[in-house]
Amino acid sequence: MVQDLFGDYDHHIKLTQCLPALHLLPKEKLMESKDLFMYLLNGLKSSWILVRLDSYYLLSHLPDSHHLLSNKEFVNNVIWSTAIDFSSNPKAMISEGAGLHMKLLFFKCLKLLEFIKVSDNERDMQL
Repeated sequence: MVQDLFGDYDHHIKLTQCLPALHLLPKEKLMESKDLFMYLLNGLKSSWILVRLDSYYLLSHLPDSHHLLSNKEFVNNVIWSTAIDFSSNPKAMISEGAGLHMKLLFFKCLKLLEFIKVSDNERDMQL
């Protein structure tokens, strides 16, 4: 909903009416905000499936260079540890949230996880 209303593209209400993009997210630097990132991350454990999926969708479209997704300490101590804690929860919605956390980690920050060893060739390519 946030992306739909305040994103960077024109929003079509009807076939005959088009509202121009507001560009509010980049203007206000909302997608770089830690508060919004944590809100979306916590949305992955929501009891509503659409909230979980939309939160994942927005998080997965953040750039890999996002300051929280490229912070090794945050990735391992917050996102990974939360995913591990959620994975043992008997509630299906929380366990699914753990899966979304892990999917986000594997797509966005795989090389930052502490148990992944990056080869010397890959490390040289990153520099």
